[in-house]
Amino acid sequence: MYAGLFHIYFELLGVRNYHCDNAARLISKAYNIILLLREICKFEAGKNVASAHGSRGDAGVNDNSNIAMLEFLTSNNDNLGAGNIKDSKSGKSGNDIKRDDDLIYELASTAFTRLCGVKEVYLPHSPKQSYPAYLSMVPLLSWLEQLEKHNFNIRNKKLLLSSFSLPIKLWYSNRSLYKHNKL
Repeated sequence: MYAGLFHIYFELLGVRNYHCDNAARLISKAYNIILLLREICKFEAGKNVASAHGSRGDAGVNDNSNIAMLEFLTSNNDNLGAGNIKDSKSGKSGNDIKRDDDLIYELASTAFTRLCGVKEVYLPHSPKQSYPAYLSMVPLLSWLEQLEKHNFNIRNKKLLLSSFSLPIKLWYSNRSLYKHNKL
């Protein structure tokens, strides 16, 4: 979905380039992974708020659905993760939380690797008129840095806060992009 928007944006900028197409594909994959991680963060925060008020509400209907989705996405393509999905209603033990954190780390590192690939491989070979499209990577990288700062703990409510320094990061990235050809 996001790749289609990127292709439209490149068309509006007047850019038709193989490197830009591949960059759009990788940015959209990273965006979708980060979107999933953000939604899990919102789900976990809502579950904590609902349990603090004494009723679980909608947030606690299926506690393991988000982790089952993570396991499905990070599993090997041969078995499609069918053997990894668990549906237990019991509370999480220390091993389950460790497994969840490992899955979060794996997904976040995949998204970060894709964004770094765009910065190092496709950005230097892209025409200058395509640079405004690459600025959409800055909020994605900023959120991944926040996640890393909180030790990949998706349950931390500070991940839901907006970054006040994002406009400054965008300005600096735009400036350095045109001067040094890097974000």
